[in-house]
Amino acid sequence: MTRIQGTDGVRKLTALSASDGLRGLSPQTAFLEKEVMTEEFMELYAYCRTRQLIKNGFAEPGAAVAVGWDPRDKSGVFTNAVVSGIVKGGLDAVLAGMAPTPAIALYARYAGMSGAFVITASHNPSAYNGIKIFTKRGFKLLPGDDEALSALVLSTDYTQVKNMIPAGRIEDHSARLPVFFEAFSLDVKNSWITNPSSLSSVTVVADFANGAFSRIGERILRKAGFGDVVIVNADENGVINGRCGVSEIEGVREITQDQAGPKGRFHGNRIVETMFRLGDENAEKIKSGEKSVCGAVLDGDGDRFYRLDYDPFTGSIIVLSGDETAALQSMLLKERGTRGLFVNTVESDLNAIGEAERLGFSTSITAVGDKWILLTAALSAIEPVVAADVWKKIESIAVSEKPSADAIEKILNDAGVNLATPDKISFAIGGEESGHSITPGVMSVGGAPTSAFAGNGMKCLLNTFAATFDSAGFNALDVKAKFAKLRAPFTSGFKKTMYVFYVDKNRWRRGCPLWESVKAEVTAGVVDVFGKLDVKEIHRPEEPDMLYMRISTPHGPSALFVRNSGTEDKTGVNLRSPISASADMLKIGERVFRVIMSQMKDPAKPMAKAERELIERVAEDGVPVEPVGGLTAVEYARLLAESGEKQSLLAGTYPGALLAERGRWYHETMKAAKR
Repeated sequence: MTRIQGTDGVRKLTALSASDGLRGLSPQTAFLEKEVMTEEFMELYAYCRTRQLIKNGFAEPGAAVAVGWDPRDKSGVFTNAVVSGIVKGGLDAVLAGMAPTPAIALYARYAGMSGAFVITASHNPSAYNGIKIFTKRGFKLLPGDDEALSALVLSTDYTQVKNMIPAGRIEDHSARLPVFFEAFSLDVKNSWITNPSSLSSVTVVADFANGAFSRIGERILRKAGFGDVVIVNADENGVINGRCGVSEIEGVREITQDQAGPKGRFHGNRIVETMFRLGDENAEKIKSGEKSVCGAVLDGDGDRFYRLDYDPFTGSIIVLSGDETAALQSMLLKERGTRGLFVNTVESDLNAIGEAERLGFSTSITAVGDKWILLTAALSAIEPVVAADVWKKIESIAVSEKPSADAIEKILNDAGVNLATPDKISFAIGGEESGHSITPGVMSVGGAPTSAFAGNGMKCLLNTFAATFDSAGFNALDVKAKFAKLRAPFTSGFKKTMYVFYVDKNRWRRGCPLWESVKAEVTAGVVDVFGKLDVKEIHRPEEPDMLYMRISTPHGPSALFVRNSGTEDKTGVNLRSPISASADMLKIGERVFRVIMSQMKDPAKPMAKAERELIERVAEDGVPVEPVGGLTAVEYARLLAESGEKQSLLAGTYPGALLAERGRWYHETMKAAKR
């Protein structure tokens, strides 16, 4: 069965249907064969989901769904196409406006709508767009839903949709959503900030990734109590996620002054440069505890968050990923007498679960993607409100090989129940290294309080700052001890992800020849490095095409897993282990990475062609000043970042920089392939 969605919804590079090479193609052909999403495809996709809602009894004709978007679609062509698909399908489209994904999903529940459509490509570059879908109770679609929707999209004749007369209406709620989301965010039950004055000494530099928080984020931060709020990258007409946002600092634990210099990785990164300026200016006040200079980094659609802290004792910036922010929040929950279930994904540090257990939480691990954390949270809020036989039906759907949010919604609709309030659920906190975080919120739906869950960068931001500034335990520490705690909220393990970009994802499937080659390489690497073989493949039915190898090392349990990104044009080799095993795991990981890189690249892709030209040019004369491969300046900057920094093929991305060791290997590999 063809499934056209990735980890979260559907997204791809966008192009107009009238573009050269696409004219005359069906939207399905453009999507599958040309790997682009046209406005026609987005209209078709929204139409099919709308018809699905009505046919399956989740919405009556004329019911409302919320529609919101991030600012990447400047012309509005793709946004209008989604709205058109909804109203042609027979539902009313309630325009939530340009707003963060969590705000749109939560507003749809608050207003009693039948679901939500968010037009976004999340942390992807501005050339991408996509659609995230939420159900009535705020679930994300699961694999069973994705397959059913994919089948409908691929079998529907777009020409019939194109000529339909809209049956639904359009209503504008763009002025109402900010009021709702601000109130939700600042409610002490959701922000965890009991004393806003505790933030009065904090200067927070907020990077909104030129994305969905650009309009409403600053007001929330100021009302939360921060002493000073400095906003960077909040240009709605700028390049969303362009050299900014969470994806720019993923995988980094600390940023030094040199890295922000002319030849450094973070040269030109506005939040980094601003934090170093403010941190240096206020270093003595920070050392004395009078002031703090912190950073809040979100992604384009506002569902991910990283925290930064300027450390005056080292003159560097500490980076807290989703693992560290979850640990800090867990400490605050324990301090306030709350325990429960702590959930993270296979992406997270292996030691994060151990720390949660040490704090007294029960724990669980899911596949990659906050939809799995969201499902776990929702299940904890369903069990207390349904009969035992109903719960068994829901639980069996959730743990099946093709779980379905729609199927769960149908049972809940038939039972006439909503989610339990946070005081009655077992779920406490869920997060993953990438910055997604879900914690119980509360709001009124139909006049009754209910749990509210969403991957919510703003809630994670406020909860994390509450954990360090509105915490009796953290405030009792001296200044140096506070920075030591921020650097290591728990005894971290080793985690590294190595990406191969511009790939043909169809080459990576369970049981395919490359799959078997990688398994053999892992096995050989373990024997060579550790002298004995103790490897076990773990199959996770939620993500069948993820190769997860559990490795028992002399240092402790470790893991290597390979998976296609569900949202970007890349395949990742992920390493997790105790720190003491890091050097050995890197050796194994590098072997696997080179197998993936030599076989997964798609030579037909323009960026792959440009990368090959770049490598050849750099081998001769260093990094060129002017773009290669016919790329624009923006595309070339992306190529340098992805090839140079994220794939470590270049020693630097500045003009004249040479190939790194891995780049020299890849250059020789390319030459050998030509012979």
